[in-house]
Amino acid sequence: MDILTTQERKALVFVTVLALAGLAINFWQQRDARVSKLIRCYSHIGEADLNSANERELLEVPGIGKTLAARIIAYRSGQGPFRRKEELLNIDGLTAYRYQRMKDFVYVE
Repeated sequence: MDILTTQERKALVFVTVLALAGLAINFWQQRDARVSKLIRCYSHIGEADLNSANERELLEVPGIGKTLAARIIAYRSGQGPFRRKEELLNIDGLTAYRYQRMKDFVYVE
């Protein structure tokens, strides 16, 4: 003897599928939110504003070591704020090759 009729079984399957779909959507939304948060947190790592970055922030930029970071800060103090990032080429010891490596990681505001 069947406890559920065919129509009741179909309704139960439908409700179960809806519940599982809802759980899957919720899982993916939470996952996307976590991934988006991580991307926002790490999207600026290695980027530095040449006019406000301190030594620690400059050291995160590929191609900038302690000596060059100090020279950038000294140049900024002596010459005033950078107007363009290409002005880095005026700094003693900064080659065109090194500038090419770091130009995508610095900006001027």
